Amino acid sequence: MHIVFVSRMPPATCGIAEYTSMLTTYLTRLSGVDILVLGGDVDIVSIGERYRDPYSGVEVYNCFKNSDLTHLLDCLGKITLGEILHLQHELGIFPDVSALSSFMNHARSRGIKVATTLHTVIHVLGGEGLLGVQKLLVDSSDVVIVHSVLQEQELLRQGFPVEKIYRIPHGTLINPYIETPRSQLFNELPLPGEWENSKIVTVVGFIRSRDKDYIPVVEAVDRLSRKYDVKLVVAGMPRRKNEEDIVLEAKIERLAREKGVMRFIEGFLERNVLLKLLAVSDVVVIPIIEKRKYPISISGVFHLAIGSRKPVICTRTHKLVECNLLAPELTLHNLTVNELIEKLSKVFENNERVVKAVDRLWKYAQETKWEVIAEKHLELYNQLTT
Repeated sequence: MHIVFVSRMPPATCGIAEYTSMLTTYLTRLSGVDILVLGGDVDIVSIGERYRDPYSGVEVYNCFKNSDLTHLLDCLGKITLGEILHLQHELGIFPDVSALSSFMNHARSRGIKVATTLHTVIHVLGGEGLLGVQKLLVDSSDVVIVHSVLQEQELLRQGFPVEKIYRIPHGTLINPYIETPRSQLFNELPLPGEWENSKIVTVVGFIRSRDKDYIPVVEAVDRLSRKYDVKLVVAGMPRRKNEEDIVLEAKIERLAREKGVMRFIEGFLERNVLLKLLAVSDVVVIPIIEKRKYPISISGVFHLAIGSRKPVICTRTHKLVECNLLAPELTLHNLTVNELIEKLSKVFENNERVVKAVDRLWKYAQETKWEVIAEKHLELYNQLTT
């Protein structure tokens, strides 16, 4: 089966790029599967040129830049058409949905089945404009894939055809470094060597002032350091260089300079560095807050954390609904310093209920590992083409 993906791919600094890279890595290991990606927003090659994803080895055709889809149809005309065109959609990547819909319908007119993964589903509170965009995407697709039960139910409640909507969980990469000696990993990470025997609390991912609150985590670790040998690592960078996120990044940098219990690793971490950091972590905190009420999505960081067999302290948010359901013991009712101190203390003391919660998360990691998720995608592709 020949599958053409439309998505950002590494080295684009983007969660969707990482997702598609991991999915295609495991799809290409399945018998009879051939993949080409119509990618974009990569500066290492010009529009219309090809390169290979450094992780999966899949060939990528650089076809769009800065949301301009002008060259996407040209790219489609220059390749061998597959049975499936699979779009990985986020509005931040493809804001011109009318142009995207025209491209999708052109592909369908040529006999190609179009699958769309909606990484963000718009809640009914999103308003007519965004809901109209969502309807156009669904109507232009043969099938739509979502990751969570919240996303699935929202689309069904909005009246989309039940036969068109499929739920396939976000994949989980099983961390290859979890059995590597901690001392070896510390030698390969930009962390002080004397921290090797400390408890490491980690916050990773894009710095977004509109949906993350780092300050309670910093304060909680600072207070806990009076009782435990605990350190905090924050790693990431702003996704977009807006003023609020730049100010927040500067505040994190200042706190890291002022507090001996904290380090800030700036930038989009190369995948192996991120996996090594997660492997040496004792607990991962995902301090997501709800400021916007209409998007419904899933956290890729959560899946990386459970694939590293780590406790994950979560907030009550749509992005972390899997954590909320599977590990209420690790879920904060409110993102406050006192609640963080309570949860982190239980992790450090190997509380029995926390241990059982981590076991449940590890089981879920095994159930959603990329090998399994790739098989689920192939089953859907086969269903579409028979």
